[in-house]
Amino acid sequence: MTRKKPPRGGNAKPQRPKPPAAPGGNGKPHRGITSERQELERLEGVIKDGERPRRKAIGALREIRQRDLYKSAGYATFDDYVEQRWGRTRQWATQEINVLRVVELLEAATGKDTYQFSKAAIQPISYLLEQEPEEFLWVYQEAAKAGEPVTEGAIRSALNPSRDYIRTRDMWERYQEDTKVPQARRIALTREEAQVLGDPYQYRDYSGDLVEQAKEKPAAEGKTWQECLPALCREAGKLPRPVHLLAAARGDDLEALCQPLAGLIKEWEDKKRLQQEAQEHQNKAKELRRRAAVLGRTQGEGESDGTEGKGAGDIPDEDDAQMAPLLKRVAAICAKNWPQAGPVHQQFYTPGQPIKTEQGDKRILLLVPRL
Repeated sequence: MTRKKPPRGGNAKPQRPKPPAAPGGNGKPHRGITSERQELERLEGVIKDGERPRRKAIGALREIRQRDLYKSAGYATFDDYVEQRWGRTRQWATQEINVLRVVELLEAATGKDTYQFSKAAIQPISYLLEQEPEEFLWVYQEAAKAGEPVTEGAIRSALNPSRDYIRTRDMWERYQEDTKVPQARRIALTREEAQVLGDPYQYRDYSGDLVEQAKEKPAAEGKTWQECLPALCREAGKLPRPVHLLAAARGDDLEALCQPLAGLIKEWEDKKRLQQEAQEHQNKAKELRRRAAVLGRTQGEGESDGTEGKGAGDIPDEDDAQMAPLLKRVAAICAKNWPQAGPVHQQFYTPGQPIKTEQGDKRILLLVPRL
């Protein structure tokens, strides 16, 4: 009887998988993970070296984040790496890296190497560091005009016109793309033009093109379309969109076109303010009538002009607790409306007893139930 030979390789030990080939197809093992781990250890040595400048340590941390080197040490995210390896939070790392980025931007733009600002001051514009670095510089330099150290309040004040400029610039770029303006003929929006246009979005007409409508009127009215535009806007109660104004005029012509429109905005704002003031006066008058009614009822209950105890004796004992909050409110009303009469006189009363209190020429009466 012959024994069958086992299949070739059946009893052989399993071989380890070969490392992946390096990019380029030369067949050599890929050493990317090993080199990344070595690079990570080198950068971590920079961070741990207390004698090195702090700027280099934060720069090494930023490089670890940008190149995802923390993954070679088994960390899934940069947050886990910062917390477990260095005992810090992601917020701390982000703030430190942002400060380093700000210093680098300012050094490249101004040549200075010292700046006075805090992490909290630049926090409102930190998103501009990667998205709009030039706009970040503009906001910071505008805020620095108020003096150093640059404060968060100065940053926020300069941020508002920056947001208006970015919004109008993006709208103008989209408009040129939608209307298929050739790239060679496209004109970028200047900051001065954005300031002239302003940002009164509540008055913009997004349903039509008022500029085109104004251009149709000169033939019938014998005026230029620039002269017809303000009257058309006043009639519609709206202003043209910024992109329509930019498409019709630029530079000094745009400024001349927007001047009468700015007058319309002021006119509408004044009208709106007067309406709000009128509404406030109506509300105040309504509140005064209500207070007068409360005071009249309270004084009528407490005053005695020959009829003893009328009013005070009508308040049952079980209602004293409910009347106390009302009487406290009456005292506050008296103190606010007649401060010249001095402090409000408070007097405890027992139902059935007459009460009459006078102070100078003003009668300030406050009934305080005896609980």
